Amino acid sequence: MTEPLTLTDQERVEHVARMMRELLTEHRLAGCFFLSAPTHCADAIMFDTAPWLRLKLETDDEGVTIGARMRSKLDEYRARGLAEAEARAAQGADISATINTLDFLAVHMAQFSMVVLQLASQTQQHFGSVTTSERVGDAWGRKPS
Repeated sequence: MTEPLTLTDQERVEHVARMMRELLTEHRLAGCFFLSAPTHCADAIMFDTAPWLRLKLETDDEGVTIGARMRSKLDEYRARGLAEAEARAAQGADISATINTLDFLAVHMAQFSMVVLQLASQTQQHFGSVTTSERVGDAWGRKPS
């Protein structure tokens, strides 16, 4: 691995973002992360890494999220060879896990966001500063919106 000190901020942020994606994929988890270095930031909400999550984010050609779609058809569960009762139970478990994930992320991101926004506002007022970080894209080549 390259020494961290020889990498640019963008390279370090993108490297960690790729590692996060690989870990979430390997462990079949959904998640989100925010990364920041002095001159570069990146973020991601990762739903596609968890096959049990019944939510798919729809994006345009540039990777900008334009909507979300629930994907849970009973026929998909029956195609696994499950009886109807088993298929309904499996579908219900996946929908429940999806709702729990969305609730967890929403509640915790909201609390975190409120604290960080307050800190940013107070710091900017105290020092009269402005944001200097550049968003030049993330580890997947998407440009900031």
